[in-house]
Amino acid sequence: ELFSSLFGTFAESEIGFGTIIGSAVFNVLFVIAMCSIFSREVLTLTWWPLFRDCTCYTIGLVVLVIFVAVNSAEEIELWEACVLLSMYFMYILLMWKNADIYKAITGKELEYPEEDDSDDDDSDDGKNDETESERMKKEEEIA
Repeated sequence: ELFSSLFGTFAESEIGFGTIIGSAVFNVLFVIAMCSIFSREVLTLTWWPLFRDCTCYTIGLVVLVIFVAVNSAEEIELWEACVLLSMYFMYILLMWKNADIYKAITGKELEYPEEDDSDDDDSDDGKNDETESERMKKEEEIA
């Protein structure tokens, strides 16, 4: 991906835009699919990350197309590159304030899946093999 983009840049080829689209499709579809295939448990996915990332990606591509096709024909000027770079920093800010933005849009708190700390325990002697649902049932019985 990187070498294709570098080659396209220095050979003055139009491969650069296709590389951007191809890598994004690969990252959105293939990487997420592999994570779900090799996951040890069922992954609970919500609409929010897909909506958030696809919206940002679509806005970025529309701005890039406007810059390449309309504004300065087949060339990115310095100010356009600065705009695109600032959009990246805005995305980083969005990810930092992700929970706050989610609450502002939906009115609900963003809940993250609980992490199981027993997997990180190096001294696992088989005593902590109960699942999260079994632990929850035991806690309900105690209460």
